[in-house]
This record gives sequence, structure tokens and C-alpha cells, in this order.
Amino acid sequence: MKPHWYRWQNDTLYVQLHVTTRARRDEFKGLLDNKLCLRIKAPAVAGKANQYLLGLIAKEFKVSKSRTAIVAGTQSRNKCIAIHSPARLPDWFLELSGKSLKHHGNF
Repeated sequence: MKPHWYRWQNDTLYVQLHVTTRARRDEFKGLLDNKLCLRIKAPAVAGKANQYLLGLIAKEFKVSKSRTAIVAGTQSRNKCIAIHSPARLPDWFLELSGKSLKHHGNF
């Protein structure tokens, strides 16, 4: 069965997130209701949390911030983000996705 919390479309990875802001530290908490739960330190004020989130995702997947985007949920805790041509897949991502990514590209 295919995971619902992420999908590939050509070279772009789409990930469903549930984001909690104003956390003590940034952390990927695991999966809940087919979404990756993520806690971030930034407050949800004037788009700061969204910009912080894109920077964190860019760092984790080793891409520039311009290769990340929020495609749905800019004003919601539930978001869909796109990562164009990720340079790497973080260990936590590989663990959560299981063996289903080993056939994709260089991973």
C-alpha cells in the first residue's frame, strides 16, 4: 500500500504536514492521520512560520529555499509542501516511508 503523506510527481516531492508553531525546538514527530507532524519554533504571525518552515524543509532536503513551496494550507496547520529535486532524503523521512523509496532515482 502506498503512503498517503507523500507522493512523487516527476522530480517533485509533495509532503502532507500538520504543523505546530511556537514549539520549544524544531522536531519531526512522526505520522498522524496520514500527515507528517512537525513542530517548529517560529510563531504563526505575518507569515513568519511559513517562511521558517520552508527554510527548515530546504535545509533537511539539501535544496535552496526557492526550490520549496507551500502549495496548500498557507493559513492552516495542515499544509502540503513541494520540494523540487531534493538533493537528499533525510534519515527520518526514509524511516517513516520504509522501503518504498529505494526504487526512486538515486535513493
